[in-house]
Amino acid sequence: MKPNPLFAVIGLGRFGQSVAEKLAEMGMDVIAIDKDEDRVNEISNIVNHAVQLNATNESSLREIGMQDVEIAVVAVGEDIASSILICSYLKNDLKIERVIAKAIDTRHGAVLSKLSVDSVIYPERESGKRLAERLVSKNIFDIIDFSETHSLMEIRTPDIFVEKTLAELDLRKKYNINVIALKRKTPTISENSLSSFNEKTIISPKPEEIIIKGDILIIIGEKKNLEIIRKL
Repeated sequence: MKPNPLFAVIGLGRFGQSVAEKLAEMGMDVIAIDKDEDRVNEISNIVNHAVQLNATNESSLREIGMQDVEIAVVAVGEDIASSILICSYLKNDLKIERVIAKAIDTRHGAVLSKLSVDSVIYPERESGKRLAERLVSKNIFDIIDFSETHSLMEIRTPDIFVEKTLAELDLRKKYNINVIALKRKTPTISENSLSSFNEKTIISPKPEEIIIKGDILIIIGEKKNLEIIRKL
């Protein structure tokens, strides 16, 4: 995947619009699509490309270059039939590398999963802005906002942290954040000599804990400080 992939957001309701706006705010190249002219006009000055069309028409999608999109968010949740058809086109015909789809309930989500959709999102559980942040940063696995200023972030360990202890990193002093847990995959060998990995979670790791490449840190702190860590 390119450093700055081309995104598409299909469906510009409240959720889809927030995803598109946040992606644009982070400097991403975004195609925003909706069949409603007013919704398209509302976002036209925010994203790179705003297009009015019916996304259930595969030929129309090809005409605007959807085959060049690397990550597509399908936020057409209320119209289940359209959602399923669009996801099928994107994943199976246009071969979009990553398709994330909004679902209105678990049955809708189950159907989307059978279409090989990469992720199913339930908007009542995840905000559009939070999804956009996860999509842009391949190192972020989850973000939970506690307030306007503080969040919990699950992030892949930056390379500069590897082979150092938490005491040496002294993240609380340097960045005013706390490591509350870390996840680590450890190799195991089964009885039939097949190798695999088990993931274990270390809660409240000790200061002498050495960070290993591939560790996932669960950290909490002010959003501005977490953003610094994200960019390391």
